[in-house]
Amino acid sequence: MNPPKPAASTLAEMARYGLVGLANTVVGLSAIYAAMHVLHWHYAAANVLGYGLGLAVSFLLNRRFTFRSSRAAAPREPLLFLLVFGASYAIQMGALVLCVELLHVNRCAAQALAMAVYTAVGYAGNKFITFRVRKTSSPVERPGNRPASC
Repeated sequence: MNPPKPAASTLAEMARYGLVGLANTVVGLSAIYAAMHVLHWHYAAANVLGYGLGLAVSFLLNRRFTFRSSRAAAPREPLLFLLVFGASYAIQMGALVLCVELLHVNRCAAQALAMAVYTAVGYAGNKFITFRVRKTSSPVERPGNRPASC
C-alpha cells in the first residue's frame, strides 16, 4: 500500500479541523446569541464570552483529533496555542467591528463572517506554529556524522 499523498493528508486534517470548528461554533455562537438576545449584552462582550468558552475544548480537540499529537504536551504548546488564539481573535474582532460599524452588516451575520476569518487564521497558526511536526534526527542523520564503516 502506498503512503497517503501530502495533499490527501492535509485535506483530511483540514476536515478534522472543520469538525472541531463546527463543535466550537455551536458552543460559541449559542453563547454569543444567548448573551446578545437573552441577556442583552453588547455584541463585542457577547463575542468575548463565546470565544472564551470554546478555548480549552478547542486546544484539547485540535491537539489530539485534528493534528494527532501523541507526544507529551510541551510546556510551550498551550502558550503557543494562546498566542495563535490571541492573534486570530484580534484579527476576527477587527473584521467584526469593521463589518458592523463601517460596513453596517447585520450583527448576527457579521459574527459568522468574523468567525470564518478566525477559523482560517487559527488553522494556519496552529498547523505551522503550535502543533507543527518537529523533525528529530538521530546522531547518524545529522550533518557531519557518518555511520561507522565496516
